[in-house]
Amino acid sequence: ILGASIAFAPVGAWIAINPATFAPHVFLLMGAVTFWIGGFDLIYACQDMDFDRSAGLHSVPARMGVAAARMFCVQARSQAVSALQARSK
Repeated sequence: ILGASIAFAPVGAWIAINPATFAPHVFLLMGAVTFWIGGFDLIYACQDMDFDRSAGLHSVPARMGVAAARMFCVQARSQAVSALQARSK
């Protein structure tokens, strides 16, 4: 959710600067930001794994472990890079 909410910033900036050129590739930029921030969020969640487990929270690291969170982070970053590459074509 954090990544998606922050991802609206480049879309808003694009519309503010030049609304006439608003095109579908703006959503690729939004997707890239979403996945990039999501990857960071997974890394930071690993620091809170012990607290999350003791408090009964269901974060990815608490539920699946740090190794799974790192794997999801790599996948999220790969999706971000893919979206940026698709946007540049």
